[in-house]
Amino acid sequence: MDILLINPYSEISSGTNETTVEVPVGLLNLAAFLETKNIKVDILDAYAIQLPQHSVMEIIKKSPPKVVGITVNAFSFVQAISYTEEIKKISKDIIIIWGGPQPTITTEICFKKSNVDFIVVGEGEFTLLEIMKNILNKENVEHIKGLAYRQGNNFKINLPRERIIDLDSLPLPAYHLLPDFKYYKTRARKRPFMGIITSRGCPFNCIYCSKDVFKTKVTMRSPESIIKELDILVNKYGIRQIDIEAYPLY
Repeated sequence: MDILLINPYSEISSGTNETTVEVPVGLLNLAAFLETKNIKVDILDAYAIQLPQHSVMEIIKKSPPKVVGITVNAFSFVQAISYTEEIKKISKDIIIIWGGPQPTITTEICFKKSNVDFIVVGEGEFTLLEIMKNILNKENVEHIKGLAYRQGNNFKINLPRERIIDLDSLPLPAYHLLPDFKYYKTRARKRPFMGIITSRGCPFNCIYCSKDVFKTKVTMRSPESIIKELDILVNKYGIRQIDIEAYPLY
């Protein structure tokens, strides 16, 4: 494959997925977008299936991708550092990209504490696509907005990426790349359940939320797009409860 997107299972964060295991919607959106551009992509939701790191590394050894993308938050930060070190031991040629709230908020710290190659800062679809084109075509990355990357012992952050205004122009999430829906759980009355996103961003200023990925600008999907997704989830995947989730960050 061209890129493997990973949601890490943090083995040191005890109890974090005992009651709630959310679907990695950010990765599903990225994967769906890349697929429309003829990029071969797969998702490994190690968090959902509680897959330990050594098993993740065995999967990568058996079929090394050109690129590994890791979604990183506060819970998975330490695990992402370890993943990156071990993947580089498998092959220094594998390009590693981080995205998500943690590397967007603390880009400099992430570069200092890991040997990650690239960091997607903010909303990821077009930035990740341009990185992949660069890697596959061996072009430079200085023009890619929303990208941070290494320059020798230092790093550089390019100009910020403009927000995606027309969310309907994006494909629906790549649900076909998930493991069995039984692994996902929440305070659902019916199973299987699925969370969907109807907008991105949040206009409010709660002190516990960074919002650095989408900031305060809110973009909305159309009712027609949402109904189309609901129809697929219910009639194709047998979903029996839909949770509409906030999307201030990935």
